[in-house]
This record gives sequence, structure tokens and C-alpha cells, in this order.
Amino acid sequence: MSSVTVSLLAFLFLGAAVLVVYTFAGYPLVIARYAGPERTRDPSPHNFAVTVVIAAYNAGRHIEARLDNLLAQSYPADRLQIIVVDDGSNDDTWQRLARWADHPQVTLIAQPENGGKARALNTGLAAAKSEIVVLADVRQTYKPDTIAELVAHFTDPGVGAVTGNLVFVNGDEPDPQGGYWDIEKSIRENESRYRSTVGVTGAVYAARRELIDTLPDGLILDDVLIPMRIVRAGYRVKFETAAVAYDTKSDSLAEEYYRKVRTLAGNWQLLAQAPWLLSRSDNPIFFEFISHKVLRLLAPWALVVTLICAFLLRDIAFFQLVFVVQLGLIGLAGLGFVGYLLRFKVPLAGALMGFALLNIAAIVGTCKFFGGRQKELWRTH
Repeated sequence: MSSVTVSLLAFLFLGAAVLVVYTFAGYPLVIARYAGPERTRDPSPHNFAVTVVIAAYNAGRHIEARLDNLLAQSYPADRLQIIVVDDGSNDDTWQRLARWADHPQVTLIAQPENGGKARALNTGLAAAKSEIVVLADVRQTYKPDTIAELVAHFTDPGVGAVTGNLVFVNGDEPDPQGGYWDIEKSIRENESRYRSTVGVTGAVYAARRELIDTLPDGLILDDVLIPMRIVRAGYRVKFETAAVAYDTKSDSLAEEYYRKVRTLAGNWQLLAQAPWLLSRSDNPIFFEFISHKVLRLLAPWALVVTLICAFLLRDIAFFQLVFVVQLGLIGLAGLGFVGYLLRFKVPLAGALMGFALLNIAAIVGTCKFFGGRQKELWRTH
């Protein structure tokens, strides 16, 4: 191998390694460093009218408990409305919703065909007349004061949206995410303290209705496009730890993998539909968006580059060591997978399995998007 080839491969390795380290370790540390103390919320009293919008598809298992939970919120009943859009369900969702057909706080809308979450949200948002809307999913439950905690931020006129804190309640189960969600929440909280979070948690967030424009048909990541549009309009998007939504952590590796593929393919879809996100002049949190979203799409490919380069340069002691370490980490991720299958925890191995799952899903999601197979993923709830 010529010296020029060695130099080129070493350069590629270094560049790829820097990208990976910055994406998964550097950016979390940087945003934590620049995150100031949480701004004290304005204690001013408020009287905001609020509408909860739910897009439901084949939600028969959860819809009754979900509405009971929302109607039990501590927020004043005369200021709280709920709109449920049944997006062409083919189970018993609509029959179960009949229980609330005459409830004064509940509006039910049936769409004859399944058109996808974005279309259902557009229908629900068009019917919402309140100043504040809360966008919620079907499966989760809220603490009694979650809506009140979200809405209290809007006494600050500079706040355009607020996301809450998704908490998983079955912590003893093997975690196919490898602790990823706890790290993600920490990053969002620090982004909120610095300027604005890049995205919100789709299961629990509120926004000023006037700031939400029509969503593109087939959109996957409403929980990124809506807050980024709000930031572009000059408002902040905040993270509120006390606004808690409870969920059950999926213990299905296949389900978690599919969700990540869909989400990461959705990031490519978002860049195609909203290219202004990549413009420093149009995106007020350009640095955070690139670091948090775009580099995560590139980092898996950079990992592959480091592995290939280390293999090709294995005659050099340093790269031989790096290659052996990489193989060892891959082996530990495999051990984590075995632990998941056999239902026992291997702490470091489990985390590496979650990390591998994230990066494999990013590669597959990229291939699906650019291979024209993204329609497999769009019309799901």
C-alpha cells in the first residue's frame, strides 16, 4: 500500500472518528456546558382555553382509558376540550368512542379512510378554536397536572411550544434502547435551557394554535417540524420536566427497531420537505439542529468508514489496536442481544446493543428513503 493511500485512509479514519465522537459525546457535553439555569416561569395567572387533539388509528385497546385520563386532569373543565379524530380505524375504536358522543368536552370526528397521522392532525387542528393546543397520543397517560404544567409556560409571550417528560414505568424489563431515551431527554433539557429544544416528544407537547401551519400529507415527524417552524417564527420551545406522560417501555426489539427506522427515515423526509432547516439564516437553532439531527444520520456511515479504514491499515500497530477494540465492542453488542433474548441484563453490553440498534436503523432508514421505499413507513400511527 502506497504512502499516499495510507495517508488518505488515515485522514478518512480521523475525520469519521471525530464526527462520531462529536455526535454521541461531544455535542451532549457542549450543550450541557452552555445550558444556563432554567428560566423561572412567569407566575402570572392565566385563563388559556386548551384543546387536546388526538389522532387515533386502531386504538380500541387504549382509547377509553386515555379519555378517562384526560378528563381527570386538574385543568379547569370549562377551559379544556378534547378532539379525537378516528383515522379510518378498522377495529372497534369508533364503537368505543360512542361512550363520549354526548360529552360536552369531547368532539369526535371520523375519517372514512386511513390517511396517516399528519392528515388526521390537520383535521383535528382545523376544528380546534382554543389559543393553546395539546397534541397527545393514545397509549400514554398523563399525571393529573401535566396539562397545567405545560400551559403555565405560555404566560411568557416568547414561548411558542412546550414539551413534556415521557417516563417509562416498567424499568425492570430489558431495555432494547440501551438507556438511549434518558440521554435524549437530558440533551433536550439542556437545549431548552440554552435556547430551544430541537424536537418535542410527540406524546406530550403543547403549542400556540396560531403558530401551527398545515402539515404536509404523509409527514412522519410532526414532533420535529411543528416546533422547528415555531422556532423559525421567533419563539422558543421549552422542556418541562414536571409535565409527565407515563408509557410502557417496549420490550420488543423488532418493534423498537422499526420505530427507529421510521423515525430516522423521517428525518430525511423532513430535510427534503423543509430544506430551510439546513440554512443558517433561516434556522435560528442551526447549530443544535445539525448537531442533534443531521449528524446522527451521518454518524452510522462514519462508524462503517472507521471500521473499514482500521481494517485496511491493520499493519500499523495503532490501527490494529483500534480494529481489535472495534471488534470487541461489536462482540459486546452481540452479547447484549443474547442477554435481551434470554431476559437478563448485561449493563455495558445492553447499552452497546442499543447503540448498535440506533445506528443500524439509521442506515436502513436512509436506504429506505433514498431507495424509494419510504411509503412503507408514512401512513402509520
